[in-house]
Amino acid sequence: MGKPNLSWTFAASAAATAAVFALAGLPSQAQQAPVRQEHGNLILEGIPPRDAQLTERLGLYRQSRQATFLDWLPDGGMLVSTRFGDVEQVHRIATPLGMREQLTFYPDPVSTAQAPRVAPTNGQGNAFVFLKDLGGDENAQIYYYSSSAHVQRLTQGKFLHGSPVWSNDGKRVAFYGTERDGISYDVYVTDIGSTNAPRLVAGGQQDSWYPLDWSPDDRKLLLWKYVSINESYLFIADVYTGTLTPADTSGRKIGIRSARFAPDGRGIYMASDEDGEFAQLRYLDPVSHEVRKLTDKIQWDIEDFDVSVDGRYIAYVANEDGRSRLTILDTLQKLEQAPVGVPDGRVQNIHFDKTGRRLAFSAESAQSPRDVYVYDLNHSALERWTRSEVGAVDVANFAPAELVRYPTWDRVAGSQRMISAYLYRPRGPGPHPVVIDIHGGPESQARAAWNPFVQFLVNELGYAVIAPNVRGSSGYGKTFLKLDNGVLRHTGSFNEYRLLHPIAGAKYLLGEQFAFIDAIGMKQRQDEQIELFLAMMVRLQQYSRDKFGAPFVVIYSWPDETSHPGHGESEFAQPMLVGVLERLRKLGIPLISVDHVTGEYDVSQLLIPHDGHPNAFTTELIAAELKRYLKSQ
Repeated sequence: MGKPNLSWTFAASAAATAAVFALAGLPSQAQQAPVRQEHGNLILEGIPPRDAQLTERLGLYRQSRQATFLDWLPDGGMLVSTRFGDVEQVHRIATPLGMREQLTFYPDPVSTAQAPRVAPTNGQGNAFVFLKDLGGDENAQIYYYSSSAHVQRLTQGKFLHGSPVWSNDGKRVAFYGTERDGISYDVYVTDIGSTNAPRLVAGGQQDSWYPLDWSPDDRKLLLWKYVSINESYLFIADVYTGTLTPADTSGRKIGIRSARFAPDGRGIYMASDEDGEFAQLRYLDPVSHEVRKLTDKIQWDIEDFDVSVDGRYIAYVANEDGRSRLTILDTLQKLEQAPVGVPDGRVQNIHFDKTGRRLAFSAESAQSPRDVYVYDLNHSALERWTRSEVGAVDVANFAPAELVRYPTWDRVAGSQRMISAYLYRPRGPGPHPVVIDIHGGPESQARAAWNPFVQFLVNELGYAVIAPNVRGSSGYGKTFLKLDNGVLRHTGSFNEYRLLHPIAGAKYLLGEQFAFIDAIGMKQRQDEQIELFLAMMVRLQQYSRDKFGAPFVVIYSWPDETSHPGHGESEFAQPMLVGVLERLRKLGIPLISVDHVTGEYDVSQLLIPHDGHPNAFTTELIAAELKRYLKSQ
């Protein structure tokens, strides 16, 4: 039997369900009764042993290093996070491409750090605060670093903390914490160098509050009350009295991405989607309630921005179909600059230094790992500050992220709706196996970014990879974002709202006619959805055997017979999904279970977290098994 010309994975979501299905070149004898193997919380049924050579090769891709800009230091240097051991730690860099001086040394990763805008009065110019949890417990604590030998923990208890923001005078830090009830995100302020406990500024009920910025006189805090990606509110808090004043008195439900005080202390810059589909950059006057749009000509989300200390320059990043576009607006001369030479992928963490004439940021692409760059406005020059090592792989062979679009089943504004996707093509003539990679979320987006595992699939296994932005993805307007909400998610999760997109993507690549999936009504009961799902599996199973001589392999993290009661969203979901699993077995489909039962297992060893994103060990296993199938022909 020759090697099959199609291999694809796609994700389906339903209540308490996260599954990946892979069609791989399994020989016909795999139709026999599967052999069950248990390795801790990993259960294999009908799966051959791992390929040691392939595992070793994948390890080379996983060793690539990246660098992320964290903050400027008062002396003109910067803080970055990068990895020289097993996890990322904070490093200091003084000059472009200078030595990376490691400052934190922990077994747990440190990837968030903030420095004051002015040096502390005690002369410790490299002081900063950072977040770190313990053993992956996700209860991040805030620490104050004055030197490698002097690190002070500012928060206590097994509670979650985040979003540290320094006051302008460098004496206080605002942050959110869950101390009050273990659930709600309240805002606290702590005095650096004081032994007093942090002081509650804003909170109450079960809300989520985040500190965003201090006013220039340090008397007020700009707070973000987050409800959902489509609903959030801005408030101004008096730091001393705790009085909260809404920045917008209309009470409208709008999606706010970010906000900060204007340097004059009167207005607020914000990225929000009010009065439109996309998050636009606006200036809000809380006194007159006047709103002025600054990016109304850009029909994409503004996902990040910063303002120079004197207010002359505003830098912003537009998310254009999954690629970042960095622009710097000169408000004095009414001119725009687009730095040349920025990697064509994703730009994050933009931040002006204290002079307002240097802009630092992180940038990456599908063919270059994330690194730190600085744009000098006085000289219109881009400087590279880090050059991350990629290990023993040749990035010259890495596939670019090719933007493609294909039609889906429904229509919008009289035309067929188009779905965007990023395609990574292997070299050489086809046809090629195909892996369809659906992002998590669903309020997320496939981006043109660094992904060594995708490149491993393309270069080592010869797969084409397509990453579609299915309905419900962010970045395409709030109407598109809501297409996976509520009943649309649960009644459509086994039909067009999850499965038709990747099939349409395969159709785009191969010209195949997957016409066996019809448009399904929106109000179907759960049992009908199960029947639909199983019927589709039967047809896909028959189709794959007829065309490729290979069955589907189901890689699942569902509750099964070994799961603890109550695993998933509700207890009643377990018997339902066990029943689905049994019926899949009767179809003769080989199964891999990576069920994330906690029980006696160490949480840090779980293979697939709750959001469905496989970690490196999982992807290593999946790649090894698929490669094994192809080699066993």
